[in-house]
Amino acid sequence: MTQRINPHIILAILSGAGVSCALAFTSPQFAGAGLAFAGGICGGASIVEDARRKSEKKKEANDRVTTTFTALYETNRGLIDPIQLGCLAGITTEQAHGFLTNLAEQTGGSKIHTKQGVGVAFVFPHTAAVLDELTNNAQNWAQAQIGPLVAERDSLATQMRLLQLQQKANLTPSDPQKGVDPWNKVNP
Repeated sequence: MTQRINPHIILAILSGAGVSCALAFTSPQFAGAGLAFAGGICGGASIVEDARRKSEKKKEANDRVTTTFTALYETNRGLIDPIQLGCLAGITTEQAHGFLTNLAEQTGGSKIHTKQGVGVAFVFPHTAAVLDELTNNAQNWAQAQIGPLVAERDSLATQMRLLQLQQKANLTPSDPQKGVDPWNKVNP
């Protein structure tokens, strides 16, 4: 990343140098005041530039954390490890933990202690998890509705088979010799 010098600092340095040189030649007794004035301008410009640079760095870090959090959120379906976030975003684990704690309080996320008890992870509401839960609930509801219907269907099928067997037994002649002739003649 190339460092760009703020034009205001260049202007402050040039104007301070110009005022100091002008005072040194025209009124040498006031040269110290002119140099102090120029130093004050340069110091003020430096403070402003330093504040701007810190603000830029903070904004860049916030952007990195936000981008990394979003990627982890989508990849892990709402489960975020502060160590992973810190490593990928280029911040300390403490900063990542603080960020996730604040975010969890604001969005309804929760902290999960790991089995080893040496760390934590954060779970945030995720649409895929909600859809999975809704799907499971719908499947369970459908199974609960289908169960009695399947039992009734099986019972009715059994009754139907019994009725068919009874009907077949009633229609079958006991003496195959006696019966109706296919040509509509009755056999004696």
